[in-house]
Amino acid sequence: PGSWILDPRNPYRAPGGFGENSELRMPGYVAPEELVSRAGVPRGRLVDTLLASKYLGNSRKVTFYLPPGYAGDAPLPLVLVHDGAEYISLSKMNTILDNLIAEKRIRPVIALFVPPVERNAEYIGTRNDQFASFIVDEAIPFAEAAYRTERMASSRAMLGSSAGATIALAIALR
Repeated sequence: PGSWILDPRNPYRAPGGFGENSELRMPGYVAPEELVSRAGVPRGRLVDTLLASKYLGNSRKVTFYLPPGYAGDAPLPLVLVHDGAEYISLSKMNTILDNLIAEKRIRPVIALFVPPVERNAEYIGTRNDQFASFIVDEAIPFAEAAYRTERMASSRAMLGSSAGATIALAIALR
């Protein structure tokens, strides 16, 4: 079994789901401004909730992102994010949403960040169907009951990377 080895001559590091990695940067690289929390940009709220699943027989802490000023008066689009905790801790998606909303590059949205409990089994393995049922029949209805979301397909998005993208596609095709 191998292990990650950082390049000792490369000062650039990037966080990842399996630990820190050496980062490859091209000459002239400029970090995207959307990643930086800026003064004066209103911040959304992160709300943690314990969500139980009868399909999976377990519970997990999910996190909702509510955009700045959210009062529940108007329904908003819903974005469901697989590997949810990492999209907050590593990718700073809540900061990205704050910045994009402030710049009016996207409409305000509600995001539901869902972490796996058994990642490989749930996303690409033996619990794939049960996890899909959890998302479709439990997590999304829970979000709809807890917050005002737009119910049209055009107001919904689901995302993930790697195996998270695989389960997103499997659920979308279902």
